[in-house]
Amino acid sequence: MSKALIVTVGGSDEPIVSFIKTHKDTTDFIYFICSGGKGPQASSPTVDDRINGKLQKKCRKCGAIIEESMSGKESIIKQGGYKDKYEKVELNNPDAVRNIDPI
Repeated sequence: MSKALIVTVGGSDEPIVSFIKTHKDTTDFIYFICSGGKGPQASSPTVDDRINGKLQKKCRKCGAIIEESMSGKESIIKQGGYKDKYEKVELNNPDAVRNIDPI
């Protein structure tokens, strides 16, 4: 019997990476639910794109950049050593999950 993992990608990738490392031999497919876009709030690039370049933290009120740092962190797929099939489901507004069309 095939087993799939459905996981939301958010602030910390460590729990996801840890699960994948532990269960990669018994997981046949992973669905990653991510926030889309290319901004610093997007979680989609953390799944399978190497995160290079500047990460910016912005003021929630005015949007001014309050901190920049360089990141060379590996993707979740690479950190977990996962080699099987996966799909990213990107949401433009992750707070409006009820607006997702059923499969």
